Amino acid sequence: MEFSLQAVSVLAQSSGDEGGGAAISEIITLTAAAGVVTAVLLWVGWMHRTHKISWLTRLADWTGRRFKRPPWVALPIAMFISSIICALFGFIWDVSLHIGNGRDDGALANPAHYFILIGLFGIFVAGCTAIVLP
Repeated sequence: MEFSLQAVSVLAQSSGDEGGGAAISEIITLTAAAGVVTAVLLWVGWMHRTHKISWLTRLADWTGRRFKRPPWVALPIAMFISSIICALFGFIWDVSLHIGNGRDDGALANPAHYFILIGLFGIFVAGCTAIVLP
């Protein structure tokens, strides 16, 4: 019990100038963006599964022929690879900015964060596409 109280008092004495987090406006913006992406994915998935759209099947078929893989494998993998490269580019750029400039102010504080976020959203889209296609 004594160790826990001592650890809490040490943590409470931190200076508070590190890791301030994102502003509420950034949190609201990114939450809204995630909601829009999710709604669009649900709509496209429902339209595809009820055979009301054919463009997703045609795109998957084209990707499958291009990579010599089944369509339900080729399209999500292509989306995943391009998204992970985008996120990796943003991550490497972000680390170099932090090395040169120190910490930044939040989730949308520098251009590298946008590449990371777009890459993460793309990975989410690729995963949902893998679920919807078969």
